[in-house]
This record gives sequence, C-alpha cells and structure tokens, in this order.
Amino acid sequence: GQDICIMARTDARATLGLDEAIDRCLAFVEAGADITFLEAPRSEEEMKRYCQEVPGYKMVNMLPSGKTPFLSHQLLHDLGFAIAAYPLTLLSAGLKAQEAALQSLKQKGQVEAGMELNFDKLKDIVGFNKYYSEEERYRTS
Repeated sequence: GQDICIMARTDARATLGLDEAIDRCLAFVEAGADITFLEAPRSEEEMKRYCQEVPGYKMVNMLPSGKTPFLSHQLLHDLGFAIAAYPLTLLSAGLKAQEAALQSLKQKGQVEAGMELNFDKLKDIVGFNKYYSEEERYRTS
C-alpha cells in the first residue's frame, strides 16, 4: 500500500492547446503522478484523445455550463475517465433550494410542505446527535 496519491493538473489547454496539455500529462505520468487532470477539454473528441494517449487514471470536471461537454457517468467511463468531479453541483442545488424556500416564504408566508427536512433528520445530518452523545459521555454532574 502506498500512502500518498499524486494528482497532476494542467490548464495548458486554454492557452497553449491540446497537444501541449497532453504532452504535460505524459510528463506528469513519467514523473510518477498517479492521476492526471487535463482541465477543460473542449469536445468529446478531445476527451477521447486525452484518454487514449495518456496512460493511467484520469480525472474530469463536470460543470453544466463549463467548456467541457457534460457527459453521463457511463460515457465518461467508456472514454477512460476514472474520476469525475462535480465541484459546484451541491452548492448550486443548495442555493436553488434556498431561493425556492425564500420565495415561498415571501409569497405565501410559509415554506411549502416537503421543502424542509424534519428536525430529527436535520440534527442527524448536521451532527447534533453525535455532539449530544459526546456531551453525555463527558458530563461530570
């Protein structure tokens, strides 16, 4: 077992082109990188070429409005990607839900049914219940 994993990233595609970005990824692999990350390939064909020409594990960013095509998990796997990151998905979904809740409060004076977690589930997700258990464990009186 190795105790460290090295991911090497290049943003060269944006300014120096795909050939240079692939050359850098190849150099990363030669230097010992475990994973390469070529930022923002601009087409499925570029993604395919990267995966075919660069050995080892590859990562891709998935942003619905990004420069890289937003592809299904299966297609990404078929192309040769081992890791897909969705760096803004939870933030975006959370903000959209917050906007909807605030809109509901503004227009109806209350949040629509089903928009909120029940309080017990909320406490569990946030970690309050673990905190309360630890509080009891260390209580002195």
